[in-house]
Formats: sequence, structure tokens, C-alpha cells
Amino acid sequence: MLDANSSWRAHAAQNLALIILSVMVLPFTTSLLFLSHTINLVYTAWPLKLRASIQSPHTPIFHPKKILVTGVGMTKGLALARLFFAAGHEVIGADFEPSLVPTACGHMSKAIKRFYKLTKPGPEGGAKYTKSILDIVVKEDIDLWVSCSGVASAVEDGEAKELIELVTNCKAVQFDVATTKRLHEKHLFMEYTMSIGLPTPESHTITSRAAALQLLIEGGAEGTPKGKKDIGSTKYVMKYVGTDDAVRGDMTLLPLDTPAATKAHIGRLPISEDRPWILQQFIKGPEYCTHSLVVRGEVKAFVACPSAELLMHYSALPSESGSRTIAAGLP
Repeated sequence: MLDANSSWRAHAAQNLALIILSVMVLPFTTSLLFLSHTINLVYTAWPLKLRASIQSPHTPIFHPKKILVTGVGMTKGLALARLFFAAGHEVIGADFEPSLVPTACGHMSKAIKRFYKLTKPGPEGGAKYTKSILDIVVKEDIDLWVSCSGVASAVEDGEAKELIELVTNCKAVQFDVATTKRLHEKHLFMEYTMSIGLPTPESHTITSRAAALQLLIEGGAEGTPKGKKDIGSTKYVMKYVGTDDAVRGDMTLLPLDTPAATKAHIGRLPISEDRPWILQQFIKGPEYCTHSLVVRGEVKAFVACPSAELLMHYSALPSESGSRTIAAGLP
């Protein structure tokens, strides 16, 4: 599997192979497209049936809401938009998209009444991005904003939430800025988990290559004899505190076999005061992802699943596991 250290030729060859493969299977995928359209002409999709039953004269107490879902170019956003549509609500979608070519899958979805293009946060900040969401909320008179945006705009979504709830009646399923930063940036998250007494792996915020090498080679990490070249059986991984797809998959265990190899690896990482990293103790064992919906301090929904290298390919743990206990709010 290629990573950030692979040559550009290897990446180019991989991309070219994917393009060739997509062209080879084009007749098959086109056939599936026409087959899908044919089936839709004969059978009514379940979301349409459910929507019709909810909005029938037999459900007079139902009051549909106007819901804005951002991030409908991703599976999670589009899935929620479809569920809201099936439940009888009016769904407005928004996401980043080039000016000429529609690339967000939600742009074409029948579940979305209207689609808006968002302004990407720039180096100067997220003011334009925040305003673009606020403009949609005001124009469409949105009741609820559900943020499914990507991690690149996580903090800006927090800023938008605070502004929208301050100047409109719209409610947002989104953390405020302080909470978003605490959960989004790894070093702040580790500091928070330690402050509330949870067991945490040994972690060090790194702002220079020299600091990383001092801990890994000269000693200084917890439990490491000072001045020893070998820090023992404890292994560490270097993680960027924010989000960077180029390095997110790098799980190299440090230190490497020799100090020279460790120095070479650390030397390739763009570490600085403005781009801090975290040196964290590697913990063996299975990883899990959790997703929860908490409204006013009450857990409304919770699901856990084993982690997977391929994003969005998860299988939820059975409800008989600890998931049911957590969802019930029990200790």
C-alpha cells in the first residue's frame, strides 16, 4: 500500500491504473445504471412509500421541518439527507463544489430539494464559509442544521454554529468552537482525557524534530533511562495534531532499529511550532469507532464498530454488546 513516503511515480502509476480499470468496467457500470432506472420505474422506492405514509391525511399532527445538511457530497451526509426525506421533512443540501462541474453526489439526489455551493475556508479564516452557511439558513428559513462537513472545516463549523444559533432560531447538530477544538486536535483531546481521570497512553506534544529525537534516542520518554540509546520495549507513533491525509495512515513504530533510521524518518516529517505533532505510546489491540447523538446531555443514539483502514466500511457491533448499556446512559 502506498503512503506519503512513496515516490510520485508510484502514485502516478496507481492513479493511472485506477483510470484504466474504470474505463474497462464502464460498460458494466452503465448497464447497472440503466437497470436501476428500469427498476425504479416499476417499483416505488421505500423512502417514497414511507414519506407518502407519513404525509398522509392519517397523520395530521406531523409538522415537517426544513433541514439543512452540509457535507452531502459524502456518504454520511447523503445517507442522513435520504433518511430525513423519507421521514417527511424538506431537505436542503450544501457542500463544496467546483463552479463548473457538479461533483457532490448529493447535488443530484431526489431527496434534496435544493443544493447550495459553500465557500471553502481560506488561509485568512473561515468568515466567508460561516457566512455562506448563515446565508442559506436565513434564505431558506432553516429549522435544523445537521453538520456532516469534513474534518478540514471542523472548527469553522463550530464558529458557524455559534453565529447561527445567536442570530436565528435555527438549531444546529454541531459542537461549539471550544468543544470542537478539544475533540478535533489530538494534543488537546489527550489533555482533556487526562484531566477527567481517564487512563491515557503516554503522549508528548512535539514542535521540533530535535525534541522528537531527544525523546526517542537520548531518552526522556516516561520510563526511559536518561541517556540510553535503546528506550526498551515501548513503541511510539508520530501523529499530526490536526488532519492531513498525506500522513494519516503512517503508523510507523518508533524508535526504529537504529538511531540513524529514526533520524531519517523524523527528518521527513514537517514538524514546526505552527504545525505541531504528538508523539504517542503505541497501544496494541483492536480499535473501535463510536458515533453518538447527544441532545441536551442525553444520549439519543449510540453505535460502535471495529475500526477499518478503508473509510466508511464498518460493521456495527451487536446491540447486545456494551453499545446498549452506553445508549441507555448507564455506568
